[in-house]
Amino acid sequence: MSLGNWSMNIGLGVTIIVHLLGLLHCLHVLIYVRSSQGAIAWMLAFLVMPWIAIPFLLGDWKN
Repeated sequence: MSLGNWSMNIGLGVTIIVHLLGLLHCLHVLIYVRSSQGAIAWMLAFLVMPWIAIPFLLGDWKN
């Protein structure tokens, strides 16, 4: 395999892992978020843009 194929496989693997983390965080939101509006907003964020939403949630947990 060439170097380009390896980097594409690693990128695909990272993308799949991040999206799976987004799905897991959706389950967490269903259980622990109190307001329905907040739960819907977080779930949409995790499903549509997990690359941005996951760091925001991790930053929010530290406060």
